[in-house]
Amino acid sequence: MTVLVLPYGLAMLLVIAIGVWIGMRKGGDGLSYRIGGRIRALVDASVDRFTPFGAAVILGAIGTGIAAGITYLLGLITRHTGTFDLAVFRWTAIKVNRAIQANGTVYSDWHRIAQLMTDPGNKHQIWIVTTICALALAFAYKERFWVPPLVLFCAVLAQHYLQIWIGNAVHRGHPPTTLGTYPSGGISRIIAIYGLIAFLALIRFTPARRWVVVTWTVVALLTVQESYSRWFLQKHWMTDIIGGIIFGLLLLAAYTIATLALETRRKRRTADAPDLQTASA
Repeated sequence: MTVLVLPYGLAMLLVIAIGVWIGMRKGGDGLSYRIGGRIRALVDASVDRFTPFGAAVILGAIGTGIAAGITYLLGLITRHTGTFDLAVFRWTAIKVNRAIQANGTVYSDWHRIAQLMTDPGNKHQIWIVTTICALALAFAYKERFWVPPLVLFCAVLAQHYLQIWIGNAVHRGHPPTTLGTYPSGGISRIIAIYGLIAFLALIRFTPARRWVVVTWTVVALLTVQESYSRWFLQKHWMTDIIGGIIFGLLLLAAYTIATLALETRRKRRTADAPDLQTASA
């Protein structure tokens, strides 16, 4: 049983350690900031040319198309990874059978915990969380109340229908234990939707850097939890899980960039406010 639980513990500790390391670093430099600067420049140029809403639609559509295209192409590769997937699946099945024989009660308890771990990525739970968070963030955004519901529900619908399309287009087999397909929907939903909720909250409240790090660390921990539970419960091939992570990250990138475009005008107005006050004085 230890060999089945150890990957979860090590992965969670690794994510926490990385979060602590990032939190201890000084902000304002590094590759991530240079990439962020270039994205900001792209967003500003698009807004100047197409208006915030137009830029959001264009950038969001392009980003979503790229996410779907890359995930689909990677899916074609998974048609040839059957040996790897089957080896991982069989290894897991052997360890599960040994755990049941050694101590069935302990295995059953951990199996129930794993079922709870995987629930946040299910479609029903995602719709509930999205609706609640969309309403709460709409209240927080005040006069721009429409931004969070629009972005979140567009992301949910895009993830849902694109995952179905990619799964049908790739058309690979599923594990003998479940009907899980490529890419993993639960994992991509955790990253794309929960990550987008976190992003909408962060750009609205602009907390201290340590809270930004804590927020993204929590999203990463949820991703590890979902990925582990999908593997442990044998709901997916391993490459389904990898595909779900990639698809979720690409979708999250697309919709965060689109959100930046929508919020550019508000950010500029806020930044210009001190200058206007000084001029009137």
